[in-house]
Amino acid sequence: MSVFSSISPDLWVADNELAFAIRDGYPVSAGHTLVIPKRVVASWFEATEAERSGLLQLVDRVKADLDRELQPDAYNIGINDGAAAGQTVAHLHVHVIPRWNGDVDDPRGGVRFVIPARGNYKEPGRLPEAKRDPGPWRADAATGIPAQQLATGGPRDPFYGHLRPALLRADAIYIVAAFVQDSGVQLLNDAIDRALARGAKLRVITGDYLHITQAQALHQLLDRAQDADSADETAGSFGVRIIETKALGGRAFHPKAWRMEGPSLAVAWVGSSNWSRSALTHGVEWNLRVERANQPGSYRELVVAFEELWAAARPLDLAWLQDYARRAASDPITLPPAELADPDPTAPAEPRGVQLEALEVLANARASGRSRALVVLATGLGKTYLSAFDVRGFLADEVHDVHEAGGPPRVLFVAHRRELLIQARASFRRVFPTASFGLFVGDEAQLDAQFVFASIQKLTRPRTLEALRPDAFAYVIIDESHHVAADSYRQLLAHLEPRFLLGLTATPERADDADVASLFDDHVAYRADLGEGIARELLVPFRYLGIRDTIAYDQRQSWSRYTTQLLEGLATSEARMDKLWRAWVEHPGLRTLVFCVSIAHADYVRDWLRERGVAAEAVHTGPRSGDREQVLAELEAGALEALVAVDLFNEGLDVPQIDRVVMLRPTASPVVFLQQLGRGLRVAEGKPFLQVIDFVGNHKVFLQRVRTLLSLSPNPPSLGEFLGDRAALQLPAGCELELELEVIDMLAKLLPAGSRNQTIRTYRELRDARGVRPTPGELARLGLNPASVRKQHQHWYGFVEAEGDLSPGERKALSEHDWLRQLEVTPMTKCFKMVVLEVLLAHDALFSGMAIEQLCRACHAWLLRNPDLLTDLDGVGALDDPRRPDPEQWRRYWEKNPIAAWVGAKRPWFVVQDGVFRFRKRAPSDVAVTEALERLTRHIVDWRLATYRRRRAPHEDAASSVIALPVRGMLVAYPSLQAAAGSAGPSSVGAEPECVRLPIEARPDHFAVRVTGHSMDGGRSPLHDGDWAVLEWARGFGLAALVGRVVLIGRGDADEGYSHHLKRVVRDDGGLRLRSDNPAKPDLPIDATTVVIARLVGSVTPEQLGPTVGSVVRDWAQAFGISEPPRAPWSRIDGHLFIMVERLADSGQLEVPVGDRMPGETAFVLARSGDAWRYEGVGRWREGRWRIT
Repeated sequence: MSVFSSISPDLWVADNELAFAIRDGYPVSAGHTLVIPKRVVASWFEATEAERSGLLQLVDRVKADLDRELQPDAYNIGINDGAAAGQTVAHLHVHVIPRWNGDVDDPRGGVRFVIPARGNYKEPGRLPEAKRDPGPWRADAATGIPAQQLATGGPRDPFYGHLRPALLRADAIYIVAAFVQDSGVQLLNDAIDRALARGAKLRVITGDYLHITQAQALHQLLDRAQDADSADETAGSFGVRIIETKALGGRAFHPKAWRMEGPSLAVAWVGSSNWSRSALTHGVEWNLRVERANQPGSYRELVVAFEELWAAARPLDLAWLQDYARRAASDPITLPPAELADPDPTAPAEPRGVQLEALEVLANARASGRSRALVVLATGLGKTYLSAFDVRGFLADEVHDVHEAGGPPRVLFVAHRRELLIQARASFRRVFPTASFGLFVGDEAQLDAQFVFASIQKLTRPRTLEALRPDAFAYVIIDESHHVAADSYRQLLAHLEPRFLLGLTATPERADDADVASLFDDHVAYRADLGEGIARELLVPFRYLGIRDTIAYDQRQSWSRYTTQLLEGLATSEARMDKLWRAWVEHPGLRTLVFCVSIAHADYVRDWLRERGVAAEAVHTGPRSGDREQVLAELEAGALEALVAVDLFNEGLDVPQIDRVVMLRPTASPVVFLQQLGRGLRVAEGKPFLQVIDFVGNHKVFLQRVRTLLSLSPNPPSLGEFLGDRAALQLPAGCELELELEVIDMLAKLLPAGSRNQTIRTYRELRDARGVRPTPGELARLGLNPASVRKQHQHWYGFVEAEGDLSPGERKALSEHDWLRQLEVTPMTKCFKMVVLEVLLAHDALFSGMAIEQLCRACHAWLLRNPDLLTDLDGVGALDDPRRPDPEQWRRYWEKNPIAAWVGAKRPWFVVQDGVFRFRKRAPSDVAVTEALERLTRHIVDWRLATYRRRRAPHEDAASSVIALPVRGMLVAYPSLQAAAGSAGPSSVGAEPECVRLPIEARPDHFAVRVTGHSMDGGRSPLHDGDWAVLEWARGFGLAALVGRVVLIGRGDADEGYSHHLKRVVRDDGGLRLRSDNPAKPDLPIDATTVVIARLVGSVTPEQLGPTVGSVVRDWAQAFGISEPPRAPWSRIDGHLFIMVERLADSGQLEVPVGDRMPGETAFVLARSGDAWRYEGVGRWREGRWRIT
C-alpha cells in the first residue's frame, strides 16, 4: 500500500473513476497538484490505456480548477518515472505545477532542468533564480500578520491577530480544540462564512472531556454542518467530529491546533488556545507557528496526527448532542476561571418596545380562541426575534402538552429562500441555544428536530405532504408569504393543523397584507410598519430621491427576463455612474452603503468611486473583497466613506451611523427594497435623517416601489393622483419623497388606463406594478367594492376577462360554467354556505366531495379557529353548546342549514350521494380547466367571506366591544357615537355604523367620528366641535405605546354604559394621564375601565368639505363630492346633512325640523337661487335651533 492510498478522500481536490488528485505536500508553487491512479502502479508505462486516459482527463480538470482559483500564466506538467528520474514514491503521479510570469528570472528550458548543468542536484550548476514566493506562508507588516513565530496572547499579542489573516486566505481549515465555547464560534462566524462561500473545506475535532465544551456551541457547529450539506455544490464543506472520553479509557483530552492551507499558504499553530473568545482575544495563551515550507517534517506529523484523530472520532449528530447536553446538565463540574464560558455579548436580552406590545396582542389573541394571526413589523424592528419570543411564550404555556410520540411541541418556520431560513435559524438560536434545529431545504431533510426551518418549495412536494402528519407541528411561522408563493402556502396550510399559525411581513402596504390575510383568517393582530417606526422615533426619517435610470428597459418584457447577469451588464456603465456622482455631490452623506447587482458590479463601483477620491471598499464573497470585520470598523470610525455590497448587507448590518443608502441594484421586490432602505434607518446620535438615492427605470415594476413609499402616508393617494395630479403626500414627520420631474413624467406614462371606478383603477395599478392580477378578496380588504364592476360587466370575472387577464383555462371554465356568476350573488344571511366551500377547497374536494360526517367536523373546526364567525352560532337553539356541540346534534344542524341550502335550491349546484357531499357536475376532463375552476371559486369564496367579516364587525377584545368596524366603499363612520372632547358624560354603548364620504382614501382599519365639545380645541392641531376625527384602530395597544398621540378611549362597562373621549396621552411625573389640548378644560383620569380604541390620524373640518360660501351649486358631485343630489327641506347624503330653504333669515336662524340629530352634527345650508341653490355656509345646533355661525 502506498502513502498516497492512505490519504483520506476528504483531502482529494478532484477525482474520477480511475484517478484522484491532491495538493502536493511540498509545493513548488501555489496550487501544485498531484494526479494519481487509484490502482497502485509504479510507472506510466505499466498503467492501462484507460488509466492513462483517466489521468489525462483529471489533469484537464485540475488545470481548469486552478485557472479559476489562481489564474496562473503557465504550467509545467511532468512525471518522475523511476528512481533514476527522481521518483521517491513508487506510485505513479503526474505533477501539475502552476507558473507565473516573473516567478524565476529566466524560465527558458522549463522541464529540461531536471538535469542541471553537467550534473545532478548534489553538484549544483547554474539554476534559474526564484523571484516569486514558491509556497511558504510569509508573515509581514504589509499583510497585517504578526511576524513572530510565537503568539504569546494577552492584549498586546492576541492569538486572533495571527489566526484571522490565515483564515481569510485558506481553502482548507483544520481545527483541533479540546474545548469549544459559544463565544468563540460567534467570534469566527464571519471568517467561516467567507471560507465556505469561497468553497473551503473545514474540519473540526473537539471532545466531551469534563463536559467543558458548551452544548450551545456544538449546536452552532451542527447548524453549520447542516448549512454546508444543504448548500449548492459551489459552497464549501463543514465537518465536525467528537473524541469521546470513554474511548480514551478515561484519559484527558487536551490538544489544541489550528491549521490552514491555501494558495501560497500552509501553516499551523500548536499551543494552548481552545476555541473560546478569551483564548483567541485577551487570554494569555502560547501558540507556536509551524510552516510546511520551513518545517516540513513537523508539519507532516501534524497532518498525520490530525488524520488519526479524525479517524478515531465520531461524527457529531443530533442524537449524540442531546445526550451530551443531558449528561453535562446532570454532572456539572466546577471549572477553573480560565475554562469558564465567556459571556456572550451577541445574545439578545428580552423583547423590547413594539415586540412587547405585539407579544401581548398575540397572547390575547390565543386566549380569545384565535389560532392564526398576521403581524406587520418593519425591517429593523425585529420581526424574526418577535416570532422566537412568541414561540418561547407559547411553549411555556404548552409545557404540559406532550405529543403522542412523547416529545415537546414542535415548531416549523417556513420561507421561500434558503438565506431567509439560515438567518431565521440564527435568530432562534439566540433564544433557544440548546434546542434541536433541523433544515429542510436543498439536500437537507431534517424533519425530526424540535425546530424545523423549511423551504415552501420542498415542503409542498407531494411525497413530503403525504408523509407529514397534519399535527406534526404545534406552532408554524410563515415568513414573507407573498404573491408568487400564495398557492403553495395555501396547499401547505390546508394540510397542516398547528395549534397556532403566525404570519410575518415587513411590507407596510396594506395591499400586500390583503394578498395574504385570508391565510390568517383576516386577523392582522399587530402592525408597526416603517411609518409607525419612524413616528415612534424607533427609526430615523428618510429623504428619498428618485433619479431617472440610464438603463433603457424593454417594457414589453417580463421582469423575470432581467437576470443578474443581464442586469450586471446594463448597470455597469460610465453614464450611470456619472449620474450617480451628481446626486452624490448634491445630497451628501458621511457614511454610505451602496447596493449593487453582482460581485463584478460591486468591484466596478468601488474602483470608480476610488478614482473620484472616495474612501470606498467592497465586501462580498469574491476574491477582491475587503475584510468585513475591518471594513465595518473603519466605516463606523469614519475612516471609510462608502461600503459597496451585493446581498450581504440586506440583513445583519449593524452600523447605525450609516446616513446614506444608494440603490444601484434594480429590484421588483418590495421586500428587498425595504430591506435595503432599512439598513440605514437605525437611530444614531447626530443623525437627523437617512438620505436615499435610487435609480428609477422605465419599467412597470418601478411603480411598485413608489406605491410602497406612498403607503407610508396615513392617507396615501393613488399612483394616478400622486403622479398625474401631484396630490399632496403626508409622510411621517421628517420624511421626504422627491422624484425628478422626468421620473414623474416617465412613471405617469406607465400607469394603466384610468377609470372613474376606484376599484378598477386600483386593480389596474396593482396588476401592472406586480405583474400579477389582484383577487377580488384583496380589493375588498382594501375597502373597495369589487361588485361595482357588475353594472358594466355583469360579474367580476366578466370584468377580468375584458381586461385580458384570464388564462385560456380560466376563459374556458368561465364560458362553460355559470357557477361562478351564481356564487358571486348567492344570498348569505350567515357565513355557513361559504364555510362549506372553504373547507371543500382546503381539502381539494370540490369535485371529489367529502363524507357528510367528515365535512361537518371540518367545518366546525374551521369555525372554532375563527371566533369572529363562530358568533353566527350564538343563539342557535338546536345546539346545547355551539363551541362543544354533541357530534350528532351538530351533524343534524349542519345538514339542515348550509348543506340543505346548497342541495335544495331550484338549480342545485351540489348533491349528496351515498353520504358524500360533492359538486353536482363532474370535474372537467381538461386538468387546466379543473384547476382554473377551483382557483376562481376559491377567489370568490375568499371575497364573500372577507366582505362578510367586515360587515359583521368582529368583537375581538375589550376595544371591539365598545364599537365595531364594518368596512364599506366609503369611510366607515359612527355618527351616533359621542366622541366627547368635553366633560365626561354617559353615552350609548351601541353605536351604529354608517358611511361618510370624506376626502380621504377608505381603509379597512380607519373610521370617522364627530368631535363634540371643546376640550381638544387647542394646540397646533385643534379639534373643533363638529369636526370629523379620522381614527385608526389601536386594538391591543397600551397607553404607554401611544404617548404623545391623540386617542379615542372608552370608559365604563356593559352594565353602566360606556362613554367615549378624545384625549392626548402624556407622561407626567413618571405616570400617564389623558390631557385636554384646551388648557381651559380639565384632564381625564385613567381608571381600570379605560380602554384604548383608536388613535387619531387626521381631521376634516366641515368648511373643508363644501365650496366657497356664496357659490351657486348645480353640480353636486363637484361642489360636495356626493353621489346624488340632496332633497329639500333636509336630507342626509353620503353621511352629510343638507338643509335647504327657500330664503335664509337675516339672523341665520333656521326653522327646519331635522329628525334624529346626531351628536356634534353640522349641516350644509343652502338657499334657493333661481333654478339652482346658493351655498350659505355651515350650520350648527345652537340653543335649540340650527344656525349659521
